Amino acid sequence: MLSWVELRWLLGPHGPAGTYEEVVYFLPLAFDHIQQDRGNAIELTSAVVGFVSLFASNLESDGALEAARLNDLLHHWSQDFSVIHETREQRRAAGSTAPYLDYLPNSGLIIDTLENIIEFHRHKDIALDFVLSLAHHNGNPIRAAWFLEFARHQWQGSTPIADQQLIDFPTDPAMPAQAARAVAADPHLLTASPTYWRGVFHLFDLAPESA
Repeated sequence: MLSWVELRWLLGPHGPAGTYEEVVYFLPLAFDHIQQDRGNAIELTSAVVGFVSLFASNLESDGALEAARLNDLLHHWSQDFSVIHETREQRRAAGSTAPYLDYLPNSGLIIDTLENIIEFHRHKDIALDFVLSLAHHNGNPIRAAWFLEFARHQWQGSTPIADQQLIDFPTDPAMPAQAARAVAADPHLLTASPTYWRGVFHLFDLAPESA
């Protein structure tokens, strides 16, 4: 089993360590590695997205469906919504003065993959369709929650994804409000991560009880 370091070196992201024919064999291994090893997955996403984008025509000619696996990864990472809460004591032990920290382990993977897809452009439709699936959540609280997390990144993140369509989604106030109502309808989501949701609803000037 090759390590993520070896797979990243083989695949790119801006050019493989060999010809398409020599390196494409390792692409399914890289996808499997990303799905099975979340801890190091983010180290491989740019290489995989880069290879799938640069060699899109070759993969299509070979009948490979690797581009569809990018979509599968995004939906795999967003199938649940679990916020990690670190207390003041845990933050102090880490050398921070912050009163707490809330974060989603999969959020970085999703944002990084979306950024890479947009950067390489070839499969931009996958990124847009994924975000649309979150925005048009049809009341599904998990998808609505991920839409609000995506919107939070676009509004509050240090490096929002630089694509006009993805920038425009969160600026329509109706979309965060609709997502907030779907989240508020699931008490488990709110009670499991009260400080996270307090911050998100404050960011969009919404309140769970009135959303």
